[in-house]
Amino acid sequence: MEETGRDGLVGQLCDTVVNNVAPSDDGRWGKVTLEVSLAVMQSARERREVTLKHQVASAG
Repeated sequence: MEETGRDGLVGQLCDTVVNNVAPSDDGRWGKVTLEVSLAVMQSARERREVTLKHQVASAG
């Protein structure tokens, strides 16, 4: 069974560092996820739409 939440993230980090397994999410994924999170907060604070700059079409 695949772990989810914090346990899953810690397990994946350990696999990446100890067993040299590629993580399922890379730095690009983290960057775009952070951009969305920050844009949501900025939009709420400023009560306007915020343009995203780092989003790309899904490969799947």
